[in-house]
Amino acid sequence: PGVNAWIALDDMPVDRGGGFAVAVGSHTASWREAAYNLTGSTHTYPVGGFKSSRDILQNRPGNGTCNIKDTAPHLHRRMEETKRIYDLKRGDVVFHQRWLFHRTVPMERNAISGRIASDGDHLVYRRYSIRYGPGSSIIPPGYGTEPSVISDDNNGGRTADDVAHLDAAWYPQVWPTFEQNEIEQMKMLAMERLPEAVEKSEQRKRVIRPRRTRQH
Repeated sequence: PGVNAWIALDDMPVDRGGGFAVAVGSHTASWREAAYNLTGSTHTYPVGGFKSSRDILQNRPGNGTCNIKDTAPHLHRRMEETKRIYDLKRGDVVFHQRWLFHRTVPMERNAISGRIASDGDHLVYRRYSIRYGPGSSIIPPGYGTEPSVISDDNNGGRTADDVAHLDAAWYPQVWPTFEQNEIEQMKMLAMERLPEAVEKSEQRKRVIRPRRTRQH
């Protein structure tokens, strides 16, 4: 469970692409379970998690959301039929349910050419996303790309609240108020543990991604 906040850091006009699209109602659609299986959603993970990259490559179902157009065209078509694209201004925020299918919209070719020609523009639009979830959310155990579990594998299988109490503020509380001690812990994580965990997470993604995207 949870809510995602997708924040536009640049203007993202619909006619230029590069923005944000959601498949309206997909989080309650009758075909959502099939989509979870075909994309390898965390819903499909084994109870104890995966043991290694080999285990993921051999046993994780689905081919990822990036390949759904080729691997499940019937589901891709349904998502496209309910697609909504937002004309976003810098500072706009789109809030959506955690399991609502969503994606970035490809940029139009002429928009890319225009941004290349302008020294003041970034090549792609900038955005930032935040995921809010209840403290009772279970952190996926086993081999994966979650920084908190990479840093301490005991965090896998714990609730977000337990991770904060037993380890550090990997998932800081934001409601009903911030915890001052967690703010201090976040500084420590950013300086000491997070950089190494993120580096290892990216390494694991590179091992998994190329082989998964070739599966058809």
